[in-house]
Amino acid sequence: MLSVGLSARCRQSLLIESQTGKDVVMMQTNSQTVSSLRREAKAKGLFLPVCDSAAALESTVELHGYTVANRRSHQLPLTFDAKGGMPSAATKARYTAAAKAGFGLLWSEPMAVCEEGKRHADQLTLTEATLPAIREMVQAMKQADGAQPSLLIAVLDHGGRYAVDPAPVERCPVRDAALGYTAPLAEDMTLRRLIVTVGEAARLAEAAGFDGIALNAEMQSLFGESLAAFSRDGVFGGDFEDRTRFLRDCYTAAKLTTEKAFLCIRLHLCDMIPQPHGWGMAFEDFDAPDMSEPALLLQILHELYDVTLVACEMAPAAHDDAVLAMSQGCTCTAMVDSALQQQVHLVVPPCKELSHLAANVGAAMVDEAFASFAAL
Repeated sequence: MLSVGLSARCRQSLLIESQTGKDVVMMQTNSQTVSSLRREAKAKGLFLPVCDSAAALESTVELHGYTVANRRSHQLPLTFDAKGGMPSAATKARYTAAAKAGFGLLWSEPMAVCEEGKRHADQLTLTEATLPAIREMVQAMKQADGAQPSLLIAVLDHGGRYAVDPAPVERCPVRDAALGYTAPLAEDMTLRRLIVTVGEAARLAEAAGFDGIALNAEMQSLFGESLAAFSRDGVFGGDFEDRTRFLRDCYTAAKLTTEKAFLCIRLHLCDMIPQPHGWGMAFEDFDAPDMSEPALLLQILHELYDVTLVACEMAPAAHDDAVLAMSQGCTCTAMVDSALQQQVHLVVPPCKELSHLAANVGAAMVDEAFASFAAL
C-alpha cells in the first residue's frame, strides 16, 4: 500500500507553509546521488521509484493527435517582467530560451485572464491588447534556431485572494489569517462574468498559436481555491458538485470558444490544509492527503472536455526533508493514476530541491506507468 509518509511535524510544517504561500529553501545539497536517494527512501519507508538512467524520458507519446518528442515537461516560472502585462524583451528571451531546451511539453507561466486577476502589475496578461505581441512570441518560439518542436501550452490564471485586488472565493481561517486581510468574497455574479472571460482568454490563446490550454488550478489561484469552497453559500460552494462548478463551467466556456487547441489542467492534488477547509485532504484523518476528489474531478474533466493531460502540483514543503517532499508528490500522483487507470497523462510534480535527480525519479515513474511525463 502506498503511503505519503507524513509525520505530525511535517503536516504542521506544510500547514504553516500553505498559510504563507511562500517558498521555503530546504537544507538540501546537490550531493544527493541516485544510490543515496534510493537508500534514504528505503530507510524511511517511503514510496520513491528512481532509475539509474533517465532513458525512459526520451520515448515518444501520442497526445491529442500529436506525437510528443519526449517525456520531459517544463513549466515556465511566474516572473513579473511583462511591462503592464505586455511581453518585454526579457519575457521573449526567456520563452525563446525555453523553446530551445528541447522539452516535449512546454507550459507558459500563469497568464492573467484579466487586469483584476493579476498578481502583479507586470504579470503576463492575455487580452486583445496583448494578443499580437504574445502571438509574435509564440511564433518566435516555434521558429527558434535549434529548437526541438514542443507542444506549447497556455496556462490561464486568476490570482483570486492573491491578486492585486484580492477576490477570495471562500472564507478560510488558515489563508485569511496568514494574509492578514478580510477582503469581501467574490460574488456569484462576479464568478459568472469570469467564466465568460475565461472563454474569451481561451479563444485568444488558440489565436496566439498555443497547442493546448490549461487552467491554473493550483492552490494559490482562484480556480484552485474554488475547489475547497466548503462553506460558501450559493451555487459555487458546498458539496463536491457545487465546489467544482466554477471550474467545470470555465472549461465549458473554453470548449465553446476554441476549435483546435486541446484542453488540459495544472492541478494541485492537495493543499495540505486540514479539513474542513482543504482540497485533496481526508475527512477521516483531517490533515492527511486523500486523492478521491481530485481523481473524481479529473474523471469528469476527461469525460466532458477530453482533458487528458494533467500537470500535477503539490503544496510547497516547509520542512527540510527534500526526499520526503519528492516522495509525497510521487505517492499522490501514483494514487491518482491508480484511480483513473491511465485514462489521462500525468506529469510528475516538480521538486526543485532535488531537481538534479528529477529526471531519474520521473523516468522511474514513467517506466512503472504511474505517469507519462516528468516536470524538469
